[in-house]
Amino acid sequence: MTALTKNTDRKASGGIHRNLPVLASNAPFQGSLIGIDGSTGYARALVSGDKFAGIAIHRIETAPTASGDKKVEVVAGSFTAELTITSVAITDIGKLVYATDDNAFTLTKSGSPIGIVVGYVGTNTAKVECHTYEQGGVESFLPACMQNRVWEDLAGPTKTLDIQDVGKVLNVTGDCVITLPATAAGLDFVIRHGGVDGSVLVTIDPAAADKIMGADLAGVDDKDRILTEATANNGDFIHLTYGGAAGYLVIEERGTWAAEA
Repeated sequence: MTALTKNTDRKASGGIHRNLPVLASNAPFQGSLIGIDGSTGYARALVSGDKFAGIAIHRIETAPTASGDKKVEVVAGSFTAELTITSVAITDIGKLVYATDDNAFTLTKSGSPIGIVVGYVGTNTAKVECHTYEQGGVESFLPACMQNRVWEDLAGPTKTLDIQDVGKVLNVTGDCVITLPATAAGLDFVIRHGGVDGSVLVTIDPAAADKIMGADLAGVDDKDRILTEATANNGDFIHLTYGGAAGYLVIEERGTWAAEA
C-alpha cells in the first residue's frame, strides 16, 4: 500500500470527534490516518513514527500555508475501523497493528502502533480496534510486563543479555539464541516473538549452573527454553525473573515453549 490519493471510507465506529490543527502544506484525505508531527505538534497525514491521533473524517481540500490555519476533524479515542492488511487471516485476531503511512498497515512491529485485530472481514481486510495516543495508545492491549518498557528489536543470530537489558521488551524478528547472564537479584527479562508466524526460532540459553524453572518446570542446569518455530506466532513471549541461586523463574509465557532435551 501507498499513501492515500483519494477519499476512503474506513467504516469507523465509536470514538469521539476532535478537531486538530494541521501542519502547513498538508492536506489529508477522508480516511487518512492522522499522526502528530513530533517536532511541531501539528497534525498531518501519518508518517511512520508519528503518534497516532485518529482517522480523518473529511478531506482538507486545500493545504494550509501556515501551520494551524486549518483543522482536520478526526475520529479519535477508542474506536473500530476496517483496514486493508495484506494476507491478514482469522488467526491474526489479537495481534497488534502498525501503520507506516496514512494508508499502509502491517502486523510486523514498525512505524506507528495503532490498534489490535479484533475481527476478520475478508481477503486482506480486518476490523481493528484503534486507540489514539491520548488514550494510552496500544500499550493497553499489551501484557502488563510489556507496558512502559523500552523496545529493542533483535534480528539474530545471537544476543547476550546483561543488566542494561532489564526494563526492555526484546522483540525477536529473526532466529536468535539469547544467552542469559548468571542469575542475580534484580535481573528480569521479557523476550517477545516479533516476526512472521512460523518463521522465528527463539532459544533462551541459561548459564551452565543455572536452571529455567516455573509452573510444572522443575528445571535442569544449562538447559535451554525454546519457542517452537513451526507453531510460533507474533506476540508469543516469555517473562523471566530472578529465581534465587538456582536460576530463573518463568513468570509468564505465551506460545509453545519447550525445555531442551
